[in-house]
Amino acid sequence: MSCFSHRYSTALLLSGCFLWAGCQPPPPSEDDILPSSTSAPAKAKEIALIVTTEDTPLSRTWTQICRQEAGQAKFLFQLARAESPDKQAELITKLAAEGVAGMIIMPDQPETLTTVINDAAAKGIAIVLLDRAVPGVEGKATFLTTNDMAIPAKEIVKSALEDAKAAGFPPEGPAVVLVNNSAAGSVNLRLKALADAAKSAGLTVLPEISFTNSSDQAAKLLAELFEKEPKIAMVLADDDIGLAASQMYRTKLRPLGKYVSAGFGTGEGSLSTVKQGEHTSIGDLNTNLFAKRAIRTLEQKISGKVIADRVEIPVTLYRGPGREMIDQMLLQGPGGDAEAILKPDLTPEAANPK
Repeated sequence: MSCFSHRYSTALLLSGCFLWAGCQPPPPSEDDILPSSTSAPAKAKEIALIVTTEDTPLSRTWTQICRQEAGQAKFLFQLARAESPDKQAELITKLAAEGVAGMIIMPDQPETLTTVINDAAAKGIAIVLLDRAVPGVEGKATFLTTNDMAIPAKEIVKSALEDAKAAGFPPEGPAVVLVNNSAAGSVNLRLKALADAAKSAGLTVLPEISFTNSSDQAAKLLAELFEKEPKIAMVLADDDIGLAASQMYRTKLRPLGKYVSAGFGTGEGSLSTVKQGEHTSIGDLNTNLFAKRAIRTLEQKISGKVIADRVEIPVTLYRGPGREMIDQMLLQGPGGDAEAILKPDLTPEAANPK
């Protein structure tokens, strides 16, 4: 019998004797107490969201959702923004030196970030890129982007053309695309997808209208264009601000105007605007899902899981009531249920192939 077992047996015998006599046993000695195996709780890991230098509606949305999701994942969350686009590489290097576990980056100037991202990854820091790809970081960072824009763009233009024809417009249109220069890194992809789809459908596509984060500015530019081209059949927008400008022009600046409005949007408002008949169809870019998937992907990379270099977030296409109400282009009342033509697969496995 070991010394500890002998002392333990003796302690039991003595405690029985003391209890029988109505007395309390003496407290056990330190030698009779085993050391505790409980360890201190692990320190929460810190992650950083590095947003673009310019403050945009998209960066604000992603910041809000990422902060919420990071809290649920028990991460310490840090928001970082460089003073200027050319300072973003320096900021990434600084955060890497501070020892963050992971970074979600909205690149300002992607071509300038290759070296610092590779250096950070070499230190074991997980990297996720949002919306803009960085060259030369294959195997070091995961790029989150939308899937092929051509598919939803084709459906957007198809439904808009159907409604335009029903309103009495000729099959050749014309059409114009509203482009928000500050929308996101994929703005050029959306512009090209909409313009290509319109041309493939036989529409005449006028030069695009470019604006910067202002629906008022876009609406005024649209009004100027309609002065020159009063027979425009459809306005296609690459984001929510462009869609809002289209609706603003139609209801305030040109209340009796007839034209079809459609395009790409973000967030929960996309479905409601289609349902109310404000737009004939919208390709929802699933902005909230982008941010949620960014945190999930970063969490998996930090835990050691191998994630693909490219993760695609699907676009959902919502089709409105359109044809039944096309003669009332103001469409002020609810127009019935909108139909989701393309539904995204929201499971983590769908966007994180093994």
